Amino acid sequence: MAKAIFGASVKENSPKSGRVEVSTIDTVTPAQLSSLLTAIDGITLGTLQKAGLTTNVALPALIKTGVPPKTAQRGEKILVKGRASLVNDPLRIVHTIEIPTGDKSLIAVAGSDNIDITAGAAATFVTAVNAVWKNDAGLAIAVESMQYVNRGIQ
Repeated sequence: MAKAIFGASVKENSPKSGRVEVSTIDTVTPAQLSSLLTAIDGITLGTLQKAGLTTNVALPALIKTGVPPKTAQRGEKILVKGRASLVNDPLRIVHTIEIPTGDKSLIAVAGSDNIDITAGAAATFVTAVNAVWKNDAGLAIAVESMQYVNRGIQ
């Protein structure tokens, strides 16, 4: 079992795109990666362009295609935070994933930037990422929170 990085490019409404990277292990299955891609597609406004581990991974058939909406901007992200269990990682290091072109409509409460990880597309994403997200020691990382952030990238 070796560490691997799974990455996917997400196109915004311009010639530019952002990148999602998830730390995992080399025994992750194509079905797990397909589920993760479908879940990422469900929480972004952009369109997935490429995905790969050490080789390219086929994009699932049900993802969005075409030109992303004008609101699909790579600086508008979903910040995902997670940790390994206390038993396995006494330091409780916070690991993060940033997903470009985040869908602001996922915000749970007006006036907040927090996303409810137990409902809808966010819950689907949490299930998919929890199945593959690993730290450098190969320990499973569990999502603890998701938040909409605006990085103001030009």
